[in-house]
Amino acid sequence: MKVAIYLRVSTTEQAEEGFSIAAQKERLKAYIQSQGWELATIYEDGGFSGGTINRPSFNKLRSDMKTGMFDLILVYKLDRLSRNMRDLSNLVHEMDEHNIYFKSATEPFDTTTPAGKLIFNMLGSVAEFERGMIAERVKMGMMQKAKEGKGILGFNHPYGYDFVDGRLLRNAHEARVVLDIFGQYNSGSSLMEVAMGLNSSGVTTKKGSMWKKQTVLNVITNPLYAGYHRWSSFYWRGEHDPLVDTGTWNLAQRVRSYRQRSSCKLLQVESLGEGEFGVAVA
Repeated sequence: MKVAIYLRVSTTEQAEEGFSIAAQKERLKAYIQSQGWELATIYEDGGFSGGTINRPSFNKLRSDMKTGMFDLILVYKLDRLSRNMRDLSNLVHEMDEHNIYFKSATEPFDTTTPAGKLIFNMLGSVAEFERGMIAERVKMGMMQKAKEGKGILGFNHPYGYDFVDGRLLRNAHEARVVLDIFGQYNSGSSLMEVAMGLNSSGVTTKKGSMWKKQTVLNVITNPLYAGYHRWSSFYWRGEHDPLVDTGTWNLAQRVRSYRQRSSCKLLQVESLGEGEFGVAVA
């Protein structure tokens, strides 16, 4: 029997003993040898979540299933293939269509039998549950960091600042540009007009590229410039210097809301003391 090995680790599992690519590969090669099977090919996806099946090597495996290159797909554990029950079910049906068997080296199930399919479904449900628990723990951890005012989440190199030794320091030239962006936008210029004005003046973005509507929008909607960090619905005062006052930032949100005829979130300065949170919908 020709066997294809599939290996996957997410970024959080890279360093965990027993789940590394090398550890999985060694275990599965030994398993194939013990069964007297033939290793046909190996597919590896490093740094990809089990919550999605859109992975380069996995997509290649699915394509190769149609060619008869192998008879069985072997994984170290079911959740290496996917942590989504619907995806797992669809994948097994796809394998059946091409007469491909599927086996886990550490879990006892055989998808060719009713009992095996029951165990498969049970294990798939556990994998999906574990994925949900992991996501919840990550969310709780991020929320706790936000409550403690720790970290700069998701925006380490904002225009207007230099990121030095874990701190945001004002970049004098870029700070003037940020102030000008808010001034123009609040005075009636559109996002495109602001971008075109910056480009015609030879001002580039942090990466040295041209300004676009979206990059201008990213500036005027980022509470960082008013002195606050944001994660999800949490706002907290940062230790960095604001480039615009809160009134200017809130005005930009009102202008945007008026133009879009939609609600926006405004910082309520009076309710945002140290370690406190307060976001109101305009």
